[in-house]
Amino acid sequence: MPFGIKDYHKSLNEIHIGCEEPRAYFVPYHSCESARLGYRDNSEFFKTLIGSWDFKFYESVTDVPDVRNTKIDFTEKLDVPMNWQHAQGREYDKIQYTNVDYPIPLDPPYIPEKNPAGLYRRSFTLSPEQILNKDVIINFEGVDSCFYLFINGSFVGYSQVSHMVSEFNITDYVHEGKNEITVLVLKWCVGTYLEDQDMFRASGIFREVYLLFRDKARICDVFVRCDFNEDFTMAEFSVELKTNSAKTVTAKLLDGDYNEISSKELNVSCYGTTVFDKIVNPKLWSDENPYLYAVELYSGNEVVRIPVGARKIEIKGNVVFINGKKVKAKGVNRHDSNCLLGHATPMEHMIRDVMLLKAHNVNFVRTSHYPNDPRFLELCDKYGLYVCDEADLECHGAAPVISPDHIFPNNPDWQEAYLDRARRMLERDKNHPSVVMWSVGNESGTGINHRAMVELYKSRDNTRIVHLEDESRKANHLDLNPDASEKSADYYREYIDIESRMYPGKSDLDYYASDKSKKPFFMCEYSHAMGNGPGDLEDYHNIFHSDERFCGGFVWEWCDHGFSLGKTE
Repeated sequence: MPFGIKDYHKSLNEIHIGCEEPRAYFVPYHSCESARLGYRDNSEFFKTLIGSWDFKFYESVTDVPDVRNTKIDFTEKLDVPMNWQHAQGREYDKIQYTNVDYPIPLDPPYIPEKNPAGLYRRSFTLSPEQILNKDVIINFEGVDSCFYLFINGSFVGYSQVSHMVSEFNITDYVHEGKNEITVLVLKWCVGTYLEDQDMFRASGIFREVYLLFRDKARICDVFVRCDFNEDFTMAEFSVELKTNSAKTVTAKLLDGDYNEISSKELNVSCYGTTVFDKIVNPKLWSDENPYLYAVELYSGNEVVRIPVGARKIEIKGNVVFINGKKVKAKGVNRHDSNCLLGHATPMEHMIRDVMLLKAHNVNFVRTSHYPNDPRFLELCDKYGLYVCDEADLECHGAAPVISPDHIFPNNPDWQEAYLDRARRMLERDKNHPSVVMWSVGNESGTGINHRAMVELYKSRDNTRIVHLEDESRKANHLDLNPDASEKSADYYREYIDIESRMYPGKSDLDYYASDKSKKPFFMCEYSHAMGNGPGDLEDYHNIFHSDERFCGGFVWEWCDHGFSLGKTE
């Protein structure tokens, strides 16, 4: 490798090097008061690294020197987070747009040798108080497409999967005083073959980067679940903890006014579970009444607060219910998109989106076609939006959706890459009441790897609906075009919780309505509205309300993706 490290970005078997295990999204706080404010900047255990970084662009990664022993002349600055193609007047690389086709030749797992790269550098200072008896963890919330991390000249690790968290324990690499971080980001990696989304393609560190100062013995993961009796007059929360050593943890369940409902003390040795006292006549979480309880965990110097909702999703017969009530999705698809920053979406941008969504009677968001910023889900929890959480997975350019010979989903060599994307999304977002549906991805074929994702979802969290639009579409295709050489439609429908379709016409919906054996039906995309005005929404909604099995749909999409800077091709 030109910069002195193994070519991990070309490997299917080395997706993450030196990374921490996936976990639920949370920031530890130094007090319950700071935790209850809910702003991570208020935590003494949080240090942001956003802002202006030194930056150097390379037309090809083959031009990058070994950053560990080469003095590099950084002459420019770039804000983090943002995509480097959006830097005003710089003309780093080009913003690319393709719908189906890949931006690189379709030759998996190979990627072009001339692979544009961005080298980032900045310094940060650590005080003795910050690092005394602490582990220092660095968190990257989103980097496109992959990156190599160096601290004080030493290689720390590597990670890919653009729209997902990567964490590294850098305790052994940092020291009191001034430290230096260097990040090499590549435009393409082997994971690019699984990120062929219909959107503007742009590169770089596009979500926030920060440090966490964690207790040496600490809570590593939290999974809060809620169960009910039959008529929802009794709710029971439980909490599953993972620690890195034997720990005593106090777990408290609080109502929305911070009143304590139940308190438990756990002696946890790596894994522990407790069940809180039952809540009589609980306040249920929904889009119209997003009432939040909270689980607070006290462990050593840390307070971890997890907002939670009393919410249950069911499919009864052919109808979707939430908290015992039938649901109709008045939904939109949403990309992370900012006209100045690219895929970087500041908090005020996300708040504005949520306020507009609520003001226009939208009740459901599909995070097309990747997990959105984790704070967006916190806003959905708080203000009441149902979420279809979609894995960072699309390989549309590889083969027609109905082809049995799709080169990715039926290839076991790619299965771990598929599962990694499902696992990281589920573990990050599992505590959000707003998430009512997991999606395996978008326009990426059908096969054994998708089925492995479904099995992972169901084995880890069987309380949510799983969305497989491609499998549903394939089943529908075989309904209409039986093929003796193919598996049956029922084979493809076996793993489907709901029938899902893109852009069906009225005749398609009439066909569905005529077959009483089908599952609940909704449209994950309809009424294409990017760059033009959508029409016929009334006709669609009349159909939605004509049959209780129709559970609505998602307009494509929430906003246009116009931009004002950079070059395109």
